[in-house]
Formats: sequence, structure tokens, C-alpha cells
Amino acid sequence: HGWSPRKPLHKEHRFAFIQQKYWDILDQYVNEYFQKNEEGIIENWIEVKRMSDELIKRAVPFFEDKHEGLYTDSNEVNKTSSPHPEVNGVKVALTPITEDEVITEANKAENLANLKQMCKYLLMYTTVKHCWTNDLQNEIGGQPDFCSFGVDFNILKPENVARDPIDPEIVAWLIRSSWFVVAQKWGYIMKDEARDMNPRLKELLEENRETFKKWDYDIDNIRNCINT
Repeated sequence: HGWSPRKPLHKEHRFAFIQQKYWDILDQYVNEYFQKNEEGIIENWIEVKRMSDELIKRAVPFFEDKHEGLYTDSNEVNKTSSPHPEVNGVKVALTPITEDEVITEANKAENLANLKQMCKYLLMYTTVKHCWTNDLQNEIGGQPDFCSFGVDFNILKPENVARDPIDPEIVAWLIRSSWFVVAQKWGYIMKDEARDMNPRLKELLEENRETFKKWDYDIDNIRNCINT
């Protein structure tokens, strides 16, 4: 609930500008989809409820960030104030999409807004956000002492700064794998090799091509499918 891309910190903060523009496009795309399909979504709302319940059931534990109020921008922070239900006595990181099995006039606006938010969030992370990190693996994934496809220890703790040398075979595997995931050129939204993309999303991106170019970003590089 309430997630949105971080705000730009300065005029050269490309990642933030690109994210925000893409988020606006997703907002238009998802709203248009709901307008066309609202009746069917409401009619099958029990499926949304079951999905929400399953997500909560399988969610990871909630981590309460003690520094939450110190961030320059908390848009992408999982806030303590958000609802975090308990599963087997443990608070989980996710918030339910819905608590209702049926849509009524009283709960319609909130429920549909929650579902739209989830759709935008998933589209954001499975396309632009994933692409950004994936396509930089040659740079950061090739630094095995720092990043092995994700930091696996707390780099802020002094005792973790100096570690025993990593096994050369593991280093070789990390560097080879980081090259491999970037070298795979497949699954682009605009190219649509599998012919399974919604044309409307491609249209909206094309309409904003020049805006993305201002931030030196080519929409042809946005993927909806990585490493497959």
C-alpha cells in the first residue's frame, strides 16, 4: 500500500526520473484496463481474495526498520504504519489486497485501488526495475567480493568489510554468470518476440519515447522477460 518510485534528489538523478515517468505510464495503462474490464473483475472478485490470502500466507516476515524516519525519501520503504497481518504468530511484510469476498458500493473504491496498486507495483518490478539491475550485472555482478547477485552480508558492519578471499572457482562462476544474464537479448516489450504484449502498453511507451531519451534511456531496452 502506498508504494511509489523515489523522488529525484537532483537534476542528474536519471534512475528516479525514469522510474517516475514509467510509473505514470503504468498508472494510465492500468486505469484504462480497469475501465474496460471492471465488470469482469468485480464479478470474479473471489479470485482476487484467494490470491490475496495466498500471498499473505506465503509472505516473508516483516522487518521493522528503525531508521524509517531518517530516509530522504520513504516512497519505497515498507512502512511500519501499513497493516501487517500475522501468520502463525509472525508479522508478515505484505499487506492484504482485500479482506472482502464480494465487491459492494461501500468497499468498491478501496478494493479496486488496492488491486490497481498491486498491478502497477508488479509491472514496475518485473520490467524497468529488473532491467536496470540486470543490465548492470557486468559492472556490479563482476565484483564478487561486494556483490554476488545480491549482497549476502551486512556491508555496514566493520567485521564484514575484510573477509577471507572468495574461492577462485566461485569468482569465475559469478563473473561468467553475470556476463551470461546480460548477454541474453530476449523478452523486450517493444520488440515483443513472443507476441504476448498488450499493444496499449507499447503505444503508451512509444508516445513517450522522446521524454525517456532526454534521460538517455531507450525504451527498446525495457524487458518483460529476463533470463528465459
